[in-house]
Amino acid sequence: MFHLGNALRALGQYSEARDNNVDALAGMRRAFGVDSEYTLRMINSSGADHRLLGESSRALELDLQNVEAHERIVGPKSRLTLSALSSLAIDYRLLGEFTKAYELDLRVTPIREALYGVNHPEVWLSWTNLARDLYGLGRYREALNIQSDHAPREDTAQQVVLIARRSEAMLLRKTGEYDQALAASRNLLEITERRFGPRHELTLSAKTTLMNTLRVCGQLTEARVHGEQALELYRFQFGAEHPFTLVCATNLAIVMRAGGDVGKAMELDIPTLQALGESLGADHPYTLCAESNMANNIAATGSASSALETTKNVLERSRRVRGASHPYTLLVAANHALDLDATGDHAEAVRLRNQTLDELHTVLGADLRLSLTLT
Repeated sequence: MFHLGNALRALGQYSEARDNNVDALAGMRRAFGVDSEYTLRMINSSGADHRLLGESSRALELDLQNVEAHERIVGPKSRLTLSALSSLAIDYRLLGEFTKAYELDLRVTPIREALYGVNHPEVWLSWTNLARDLYGLGRYREALNIQSDHAPREDTAQQVVLIARRSEAMLLRKTGEYDQALAASRNLLEITERRFGPRHELTLSAKTTLMNTLRVCGQLTEARVHGEQALELYRFQFGAEHPFTLVCATNLAIVMRAGGDVGKAMELDIPTLQALGESLGADHPYTLCAESNMANNIAATGSASSALETTKNVLERSRRVRGASHPYTLLVAANHALDLDATGDHAEAVRLRNQTLDELHTVLGADLRLSLTLT
């Protein structure tokens, strides 16, 4: 039943995989005991099911127990323990706790490399996870260097290779390498559609990545087409309020607003922001980004004072949650400066604008097309 769950998950049948693994876990606990290797492996697999179904807090609960049991039973450097630690890091990353995820992945990666050598899928995945942690922390150039230096040595359609390719495409966009990002994003979508079909999570995330890349390249019509297709499929495959679906919806709304369709962007953003707050919390990084994008919608409709109040609130929370020098915090500050100017506080607007642009230049480099996308 363990292998059946993995097969169902690989096919994108996430609810079926979870149900299978819940039954299998209960059976293994009865047959082998709570601390057997088989039971521990099944707990790790169950955590993955909960993550894919948007149940990150439940996955975290299971994985914390799983790590403790692994370290106690098979030791801190066992391959099984390393897998459990890697899963726990994914939980933290999905919950927006990027520093905790980074610390765990930094612990796992060198041990895996010593065990397996550099040219092994689990090692490639560990380096990609580190790059994703750094992405969440806003350290884009450092993340791209890690991703590029430790890229898979094989050009295949293996899932771990495609995950690494998506990470690289996202980082190329964030570091201003737009032509390379666009080529990488198109290639990734072509491969994932052929390998996994149109409804698989990897295909949908590749389509969202292409949408975001097309947007920064100014190709808004094609970006919107991909975004609308992805959102429809996310809703069908995962449900309307799954975090993956909500992230896609927020990014699509950015494309709509960039194309001048503020009304549609607002129509999409209002329920999306509410659902993100309910499922992830008001101060989750995704929720903060979505709220800042809502402020942009409000400003575009001419409600400057309301936009100012929103960006002020988001800026204070983002400084607390992500830090004052995080690129997203700085982008919120730049938007707040625009709102200050629109409401007549020109001196403060100029001061904040100049300070923020200097910091953005230091953190991100020059000539970047900045926006608050979630992925």
